[in-house]
Amino acid sequence: GYVEYLRETLVRLRRELAQPELPLIDFHRHLLLGGVFDLIGDGIYMMGADGAFLDANQRGCTNLGYTHEELRQLKIWNVSCTLHNPEDWAAFCSKQPVQGAQVETRHRRKDGTSFPVRVRVYVSQAAGRTVYIGVATDLSEAEALAESVRESERFYQHVIDSTVDGFFLV
Repeated sequence: GYVEYLRETLVRLRRELAQPELPLIDFHRHLLLGGVFDLIGDGIYMMGADGAFLDANQRGCTNLGYTHEELRQLKIWNVSCTLHNPEDWAAFCSKQPVQGAQVETRHRRKDGTSFPVRVRVYVSQAAGRTVYIGVATDLSEAEALAESVRESERFYQHVIDSTVDGFFLV
């Protein structure tokens, strides 16, 4: 799938572009402007070890309600509903996440609303710096569908519980 493609592309581009004279942000811009990241339906975020957003694809910006420029002014704890401060981010980073590890959490939009996400985390080295890459899938539709099923189950359970006459299921 595209996660494997993403991993292979990052490895290949890191080899090609990991030159000491290449600034880190140029490396990331090249990855994102290559076009592939904006075609992916998930938000992709690149963060430095300090928690600063280095960049994101268009879907990531749209999901959070920020422009690229606004997002690059933020830290991960400005959008994460579980990582609240630099200490939380440092603790997360110190655990050395397994490549592709999945975390279900919530992200906070610019307007203050939050939404459920499943984030796959990757760690990469570029130009001598550690870069954290988060691929965030918006789970809003899946959560709404699950709630709809639960509501339907509650309704039918209420109908069954309220029935005083016997009935047969055919």
